[in-house]
Amino acid sequence: MQRAVPLVGTVRVVIIQTGVVLPGFTATAPEELWVADTTHCRTFAGWVYAAFVIDVYSRRVVG
Repeated sequence: MQRAVPLVGTVRVVIIQTGVVLPGFTATAPEELWVADTTHCRTFAGWVYAAFVIDVYSRRVVG
């Protein structure tokens, strides 16, 4: 399933595709595959959430 999600305050559109990356998959070029992860941490003020998008090829955080 794919859907376009506009980002608030930007002019870019992000394509989100749900699925599973097969074990052993390697990207052969930058921006070929991005993976995302979220985490949360409880603080005295409440919950803090962080989300990261990582380029599989360069292994850098891209969003």
